[in-house]
Amino acid sequence: MKLSRVPLRWSGLGCVAAGQALLLVLVDAPGVGLIFVVTGMALLALTWRRAALPPFRFARPAPLRPARRQWLLMVGGAAAGVWLSYRLVDKNNPPLYFEQAALGLLSLGLFLLGAARPRRCAVPLRVVIPLAILTLFALGVRLFDLEYGVPVLYVDEAPFASYARQIAEEGLQEILFGPGHYSHPALFEGMLAPCVAALGRTRTAVRLLPAVLGALTAPALYWLGVELFNRRVGWIAAAFLAAYPVHIHFSRFALNNVIDPLFGVLAFAALARGLRRGGAGWFALAGVTLGLSQAFYVGGRILPPLMLLFLAMLYLDKTYRRAVRAHTARLALAFAGFVLTTLPANVYLLANGLPLTWRAWASFDRYAFLDDTFFEVLQRKIIPAALAFIHTPDGFYFYGGYTPMLLFLPAVAFLVGMAWLLLSWKRARGVLLLSWLLAPAAGSMFLREVPGYARLVILTPALGLVVALGVDRLVWHLAPRLRAYGLRAAVAAVALAGALNVVYYFGVHLDDFAKTANDNPDIGRWMQQVGESARTLPYKTAAVFLTEPEMKYNAYWIYNYHNGSDEVWWANPYPVEVLDELDNSGRPYAVFFSENYRNMLSELIRIHPDADLRWLPGTPEGRAALIRFYRVP
Repeated sequence: MKLSRVPLRWSGLGCVAAGQALLLVLVDAPGVGLIFVVTGMALLALTWRRAALPPFRFARPAPLRPARRQWLLMVGGAAAGVWLSYRLVDKNNPPLYFEQAALGLLSLGLFLLGAARPRRCAVPLRVVIPLAILTLFALGVRLFDLEYGVPVLYVDEAPFASYARQIAEEGLQEILFGPGHYSHPALFEGMLAPCVAALGRTRTAVRLLPAVLGALTAPALYWLGVELFNRRVGWIAAAFLAAYPVHIHFSRFALNNVIDPLFGVLAFAALARGLRRGGAGWFALAGVTLGLSQAFYVGGRILPPLMLLFLAMLYLDKTYRRAVRAHTARLALAFAGFVLTTLPANVYLLANGLPLTWRAWASFDRYAFLDDTFFEVLQRKIIPAALAFIHTPDGFYFYGGYTPMLLFLPAVAFLVGMAWLLLSWKRARGVLLLSWLLAPAAGSMFLREVPGYARLVILTPALGLVVALGVDRLVWHLAPRLRAYGLRAAVAAVALAGALNVVYYFGVHLDDFAKTANDNPDIGRWMQQVGESARTLPYKTAAVFLTEPEMKYNAYWIYNYHNGSDEVWWANPYPVEVLDELDNSGRPYAVFFSENYRNMLSELIRIHPDADLRWLPGTPEGRAALIRFYRVP
């Protein structure tokens, strides 16, 4: 390294850090901060102008000649998938929940077993033990106080939980591969059902699976970092994601946002492993996991185009063109795995006259509008989404808070990594990460709201890899004395930043999030009271809500999950006929008033002077946002 470049690099880092600080302080005037950031990144890029990503090493694959047993297993898996698809369109005798799950697992299991050849894949203990510790840490911070950390089923959590309870307790026979709540694929609800059956109607029951899958994304990202770059990048990215506040937050909710990134990371890691080692089983795993990424949140729709773009960039590079051609048969196997995994859902949608991208179309139809000019869309949606990493707070109420996606130290590392990555914009790996980061921002132009972090969870793995590249460059180029410590120095720096992230999330962000939620009548404090009341009432107690119209939907889902009752009425004005019907039935029921309807309480007491009115626990009369009582005939 030439000595003359050292001051230039430190000047670039100083400009980047100063610009990021200005972006955090001058929230309403980001222009000055952006000037410093761009200048610093340009200075860093000048000192690295000849640097590039190391070459991607390909294997020299042998001809793909599966044995007869392998062919039979793969054909059997395909037959099970075709039979499942046929059963899904049989409206006279639709398949049961367990039949769908069994056929789906059988189909994918047989296909993967047929594609893979048993080989010894020894992972040294020096990797297994630290990775296990990191995974346990990631799981611990996601499971901590899962029941009461957010003491209410938040927005979309409630309907997901309600459908899962109905599957587990009432035998609801839902088509797992069809549209569920708000056009989301119903598979997520089916996966939550066993947890509800085992743990009961608690918030932990429906939040446990996303927490576990979110924690597993950290070791999966280590694998992807190793395959695309090196061990240093893999460790740093995994350590970052394990303690990343945004990923922790969405992993602690009964939402499907964190599942797409996990399967996306596994798909790209398996593909890179297959290209580097040549095993057909890795390609089959890449196709299957890429197909599974389409079965949850709509953000996963960007992953198949990203994989095609990655392969196209490899093919366009003359260095790798011959190697890509040599893997044509194995890439066809990956495509077959993708088709097999998505076949049941696609057949069901087509049989019911729905587009294959039904969830994406549902979002577009509801939110998109084409009245704005390009500059209005650019200013209000694309730029805020692109600056979400370093400047723009969450525009929706799923994450809330007052900070961008990255705090100060990770944001500086991210900008350094972007400066390094932009030098390799012609390389397949550089294009993959840049596209992975920018695609959700570009897609935000079709949505009515300001881009929210819930729709950007899909890019958190790419964000972790870019941060890891930035930390690696900082240690390697800006602190040459730390080179002797290499991986240990980089991981120590990320561990320190991760500890600060965890302290920030549990010490600051959750309080801000709770305050924001409590101020929203549709999801706030009184919804918590509905849930706690529903848990104390006898199972399947009928309920009547006298509240504002916007409150009724979440109240129904929360009450239905915690109490199990489908007899939930919303009435405005006073529901005389409903209460008379309940009185005549001789069954107990509960009545819920919002603060604005407390005058109806006296009317209720006047009509039922001899009623046994019992105030529910924790609700002093006249002091709560929600007035509740339970009537025993």
